[in-house]
Amino acid sequence: MKFITKYKSENYDIRVGEIKFIILHYTAMKSLDETIKHLCEPSSKVSCHYLVTKNGEIYQFISSEKRAWHAGDSYWKAIKDINSLSIGIELENSGHHIDFEEYTSNQIYALMDLIKDLKIQYNIKKTNILGHSDVAPLRKMDPGEKFPWHILEKNNLVYLPKINKFILNNSPNQDDIEKYKINLKNIGYKLPKNDHNSDYFIKTNRAFQMHFQQDFISNLPNFNTIMLAQKYVEEIID
Repeated sequence: MKFITKYKSENYDIRVGEIKFIILHYTAMKSLDETIKHLCEPSSKVSCHYLVTKNGEIYQFISSEKRAWHAGDSYWKAIKDINSLSIGIELENSGHHIDFEEYTSNQIYALMDLIKDLKIQYNIKKTNILGHSDVAPLRKMDPGEKFPWHILEKNNLVYLPKINKFILNNSPNQDDIEKYKINLKNIGYKLPKNDHNSDYFIKTNRAFQMHFQQDFISNLPNFNTIMLAQKYVEEIID
């Protein structure tokens, strides 16, 4: 693949493990120029390996062999140093706090080509391609509910659980919620022992829904949310 490499970031250090994950972000800035400046500015202490623009161009700021600073305080399957084990990809998009526009077709197709190459090069599993909100739900919402995970799934790049959806008037009970929490932990999310209405649980639930249930995003799960998590565990978890 061809990358634009005229901009370099010094915001990296040495990996302490093998690459297992791809973490997807949005840039959350008003312009591409602002984004590039931020990712290359030493004082920002932020970086990524790749940036995919709205028109489908791909910038590479750091070699994939280096540890970029993109995930921050994060967690997945008891792993806390996600940066050491991941490649960070930013997608040009202003994000929730500005306009949160739709991702473009050129952008998504370029991203998929990049992911295909990275999956082959580093033998990355479908289930290890995650959003920033998956690994840092308390702090982050990207790439958000507008990110077309379903397109990546159709191209055999990621895993999405599928269920026969149904509508019930009653809400899940406490036993349903507790089982759902266990499934979230088994999938990879961090959940401390606490009340199911806690801020931690609410934001983790929303992160799961933004990734796996984009037609229903709420503070609490419905039965389809719980079924999706159960399906994931049944199909993926050993």
